[in-house]
Amino acid sequence: MKSAGRNPRESSNARHRSVRLHPRARAARRLRAADKVIQKYQMSTCEQLKAQKDEPKSDKEKLAIDFLKNDTRAADAFIDKVAAPVARKMFACGLIP
Repeated sequence: MKSAGRNPRESSNARHRSVRLHPRARAARRLRAADKVIQKYQMSTCEQLKAQKDEPKSDKEKLAIDFLKNDTRAADAFIDKVAAPVARKMFACGLIP
């Protein structure tokens, strides 16, 4: 059902407002991103990880990396969560000594 008299820019503005999240909501979003990275490593075979190592980063990955480079608290939380499971898988696959 279409709302009468609704400005199409309102939904666009609402999306922009959602970017300014409460600090706890931002932390939860960062941890979900970390969960996705952990899942990627846990679900991938060693051969898949080796092949992905040389592939170029997606635009979404580039944005995430830039964000983490510019937000040390976010980077610390992200690394604290992913370090052990990712390093464990990389070690098992012979990607690190």
